[in-house]
Amino acid sequence: MREVVLESRVCGACGAFVSVARGDGAVFVRRRGRTSLLGRLTSLLTAVPRERSELAYAAGYLGLLSLFRYSFAPLAMSGWWPAWVLGKGLALLFGLLAPLALALSFPAAVTLERSPERTGKLPTFVGFTLGWIGSYQLLFLLDEIWRWLASSG
Repeated sequence: MREVVLESRVCGACGAFVSVARGDGAVFVRRRGRTSLLGRLTSLLTAVPRERSELAYAAGYLGLLSLFRYSFAPLAMSGWWPAWVLGKGLALLFGLLAPLALALSFPAAVTLERSPERTGKLPTFVGFTLGWIGSYQLLFLLDEIWRWLASSG
């Protein structure tokens, strides 16, 4: 908000033109040719109703949850077969969240494109990126499990 006040630009949250600011946090806002005084910057930012996109946040959280597969790497590297199976199984379980995050990021992007008043562009991007990377790595994990099953049979 400081850059908006110093450069006298339009506020990205409410679309108002911010012209003057005081030291206590109060700002003068010019809307449609008239000037009004708002008490605090928080009241300026909370005056705009924003709606969250559930699909976008679900894609972002699933993408972040898919990163937990790396915490099971010590188990997956173990030479003891029950620990190896447990580590690979948990890594596979959390790795399957990545394609789900990737799949949810596409309808989330469409939803955000159709209704720009919703928030969730960053979670959609996180879900898409981590879903893409995780899906690629899941292929290698599935290949390793397939080779282990083929050699034991």
